[in-house]
Amino acid sequence: MKADLEPFTPEGWFERGHGITGGHKDSHGVWIPDHEGSGNLHLWAPQPAVEDAMLEQLLKARHK
Repeated sequence: MKADLEPFTPEGWFERGHGITGGHKDSHGVWIPDHEGSGNLHLWAPQPAVEDAMLEQLLKARHK
């Protein structure tokens, strides 16, 4: 099965860019993120004016 290419919006950089698709609180009130499965394709093409923030998020995502 071929994966669809999904473009990121600026709002999605900080969650979807790290593979987080949502989440819930556990019985202790701690936020537990839901992660997307592997094999998904995303297009991340931010504006040049936000290069510093983009690079920081890219390094965090890659470090994981």
